[in-house]
Amino acid sequence: MNALGLFVASHIGTASAAFAALTALAVPAHGDVILSNLSGLAGPSVPHVGTSIGPTVPPSAVADFTKAVGITTGVSAFRFDAMRVLVTSSPAQLGGGIYSDVGGHPGELRASFSTLTLGQILEPTLVVLTTTTDFTLAAATTYWFRLTSPTGNSDLNWNRLDPNVAPSSDGGVGFAGYRFSTDGGASWSVSTTPNVVAIEATVIPAPGAAVLLGLGGLLAARRRRARA
Repeated sequence: MNALGLFVASHIGTASAAFAALTALAVPAHGDVILSNLSGLAGPSVPHVGTSIGPTVPPSAVADFTKAVGITTGVSAFRFDAMRVLVTSSPAQLGGGIYSDVGGHPGELRASFSTLTLGQILEPTLVVLTTTTDFTLAAATTYWFRLTSPTGNSDLNWNRLDPNVAPSSDGGVGFAGYRFSTDGGASWSVSTTPNVVAIEATVIPAPGAAVLLGLGGLLAARRRRARA
């Protein structure tokens, strides 16, 4: 598991230049991108302020903003590798984790993200979140990838694109939508704001497939020895 600490950044000028810069500087993917709307950075959409993350500070009304994006796996299980999100921020901490599904909303915490300490980020910037321990996304299961902040900072924003670009899924994974909470996750509502995200994971071969691959390798080795 890559223990990436802080961030992958590129300043965003034109939409096409932004996409090229982000692609060039991004951390190499560990596995497949199973959910993403990063392609929207190539244009015509441009980054825009999206959703506040974290508790408000006085004199604002008391609230604790948190948001999650969901997927439903198909017939394959995956090893979670990384989640990329586009943010702007005053100095703050960004964390969260992977949650189970309860009634179509985030439920119990299954794996925590390593907390990132962010400096002032004026230009939309991709940051990379990884889990503190290896985590397997089981087949045929819905998970929610939730962002939180322990610091009182309404200027930490999970950016969206304007016009909006919804994520597309791959690898037999379904997109379950976004959920938003103003009370720290005590209650949830459906959000139609598609914040910028990419989730990377590595497919785990089914036990039977692994056995077949092993047998294929043994047969190939025997043929090579027979020809020798």
